[in-house]
Amino acid sequence: MLKKIAVVFLFLSLAFPCFSSTAGDLDGNGYVDLKDIAYFMAWFLKGGTTSKDTVVSTATSLYAPAKGPIVRLPDPAYDNFAGGGSVGMKDIEIMMAFFIKGGSTDFSVVRQQAISLYSSSDSLYKLPGTPVGDSTVPVSITGIQVDP
Repeated sequence: MLKKIAVVFLFLSLAFPCFSSTAGDLDGNGYVDLKDIAYFMAWFLKGGTTSKDTVVSTATSLYAPAKGPIVRLPDPAYDNFAGGGSVGMKDIEIMMAFFIKGGSTDFSVVRQQAISLYSSSDSLYKLPGTPVGDSTVPVSITGIQVDP
């Protein structure tokens, strides 16, 4: 009986994701908007602080509607849009380009807009709004990788 319960539990635990998020979505509302850009900029301006309260306070001074709360801070595992091992100005510029282009999923459109904002932008690794986290369907079955 214990084996049956363990098998059922294992099966059910594999059917539900443990964690998922959206790249660039710092307030957890499910999409990337101007508030998320303000939070990212505030975090950058404060030298990558680990204080969410400091980020929200600074973001509110940049964009009044960005009053928080935020669920996470920028993280290279999720918010690395330009490639490389860290997040910074180029990633903010890609978020801005993504927002200006209405959330376009066309890499070339977002990249061209990003270059017009910040000319040293030379790469685009992924777009804001990309799902990140633990996927429940193995890549070997679908051929699609959700988790970078």
